[in-house]
Amino acid sequence: MIKQKQIVIWGVGAIQTDIEALFDLRVAYYIDEALNQKKERIAPLRHPLKTPDELKTQNKDLYFFIICEQEYGEIQQKLNNMGFAEHRHYVSYERLLFEYDFHELLDRIENQSQALWGLGKTFKDYNRYIAENFRRISFYIDEQMAPGMKSLDGKDVLTFEAARDRLRDVFLIVTSAYYPQIDIKLRSLGKKPGVDYISFYTLHVLTHHQTRLSKKFSFIDRRKNSDHLLLVLAGYKERLWEDIFRRIKAYTPSHYDVCIMSSGLYDIRLSEICQQNGWSYLSTGSNKISAIINTAIHIHAAAKFIFKMDEDIFITRGIFEKLLNTYKVFEKKERYQIGFVSPLIPVNTYGYVRVLEKLHLEAEWEARFGKLKYTDGLTHHYEIAQNYHAAMFMWGDGNRILKDIDSLSHELGGQPLQYSICPNRYSIGMILFTRETWMDMGLFPITAGNNLGADEVHICFYCMMSGKAMVVAENAVAGHLGYGTQTEKMMDYYENNIKGAHINVGTT
Repeated sequence: MIKQKQIVIWGVGAIQTDIEALFDLRVAYYIDEALNQKKERIAPLRHPLKTPDELKTQNKDLYFFIICEQEYGEIQQKLNNMGFAEHRHYVSYERLLFEYDFHELLDRIENQSQALWGLGKTFKDYNRYIAENFRRISFYIDEQMAPGMKSLDGKDVLTFEAARDRLRDVFLIVTSAYYPQIDIKLRSLGKKPGVDYISFYTLHVLTHHQTRLSKKFSFIDRRKNSDHLLLVLAGYKERLWEDIFRRIKAYTPSHYDVCIMSSGLYDIRLSEICQQNGWSYLSTGSNKISAIINTAIHIHAAAKFIFKMDEDIFITRGIFEKLLNTYKVFEKKERYQIGFVSPLIPVNTYGYVRVLEKLHLEAEWEARFGKLKYTDGLTHHYEIAQNYHAAMFMWGDGNRILKDIDSLSHELGGQPLQYSICPNRYSIGMILFTRETWMDMGLFPITAGNNLGADEVHICFYCMMSGKAMVVAENAVAGHLGYGTQTEKMMDYYENNIKGAHINVGTT
């Protein structure tokens, strides 16, 4: 989409130099309000320089802006005030780098010796990061330091002229603020950015992205390159698979990409289920839940709308269409930005309250389990998340209304469109979010252990701290078997009360 437009780069310097080279952009002109403060560090401009005021008379859909400055928010506000829209008319350089195929570059750096050019502020600010990530440094280059400093950490410190003959054997990482001028020197030797050298700032973004993906994985590829993607995290609750995957097959639109993910294991039965249904299968040896989700989204590059669900979620007819419709109606109608949309889930720390209110079962709940309160299930009102009798109740034990998840879905789905906003931590057994949201929140983080819950904490924190709404689509219903402490008892309850029930693929 960008390549069809004239590119305006806002911010001249190291980042702009790499972005132009890595993406081979057709640049119309530059904007840089701070050019006088850094003109001694940059190279002669290859394209005209304009002021922001000149944008007011431009055809907005003719140009696309790439912001190559660290102060993204300030420039974003200026563009917004002039009627330009993010992702339609402009993006940050970090967002653009998500589109760059960085694997070959990072493999080359990892498998080569490295040299660093620049021992000034950037080198000092990121000294610890450099020491941890670049372990094969052969030598340093610094024009000012070299005459008085012959070595650093046992490695030579050289001038550019003294290092020329040694550059053929290393990948050069430039930590100098004079990168645009260094770029010209290196090009004169036949070197190419992204192949032989790169700015540290660019590399820092790419390595951040890479460290949140699985390094080693197995992927059986049956992609359709759809812009709708369903990710199913599975591998540990095999007793549920017959029902769970039967529902996925019955209710997922045929044009969607479906990818089953098993973190920390390869399961032959899951592989066979995927083969039978034409789904992709992603497995990793290392059990890092956040990493496998990130990797799956990264692999499915065409996906714009991403549905993520766990293997103990029982979806119902029309759930994907209802979630998407809620997303689009809410986005158009309300004065919030969306973080994600989730269906109404009875065994859920937010959803259980709404379900009981809708069915007028509040008194029955409180007679058995105490106060009915929205909760995170961790710090107060624990019953819904920890008492297996509470989970059974929400699956119809002691009341007939909740016994049939499909009837509940049919009843609520036939009502006028309704949604609500969850104001506290939400349990993300099934959610819909966009690729842009995933990138804007910096992917899901990698933490200690298997990352269980890290994706939930991160997306909820992101929504709260970024002013994004956690929307619950109250016409869309999904069943959740139960939380971790309820699992053993709920598995037995499932075998005797839920298994094989309700779904009828032939009905509409």
